[in-house]
Amino acid sequence: MALSFLSIPVMAWDYRRYVLASMPIRRLEKAEIAYTTKKIEANFSNFSAWHQRTKVLSSLWASGEVDRKSSLQKGTNILPFYHH
Repeated sequence: MALSFLSIPVMAWDYRRYVLASMPIRRLEKAEIAYTTKKIEANFSNFSAWHQRTKVLSSLWASGEVDRKSSLQKGTNILPFYHH
């Protein structure tokens, strides 16, 4: 996939969200967090990956899968803290 090779514009991430939402078996949002983490670790200035991450985190917070307050308090850590 093209996203593997370089920092991609936000439009490509928008298309990625569209494709993932259209799949018969949905990709877990936690897997998308892991993917964006990998991209950010490879290039901390990958603002497109950070943007994608905000979209996914907003969804996880809204669903209650991730505690917003805990993940914001741990903001220095790239990975959010999940409920178990």
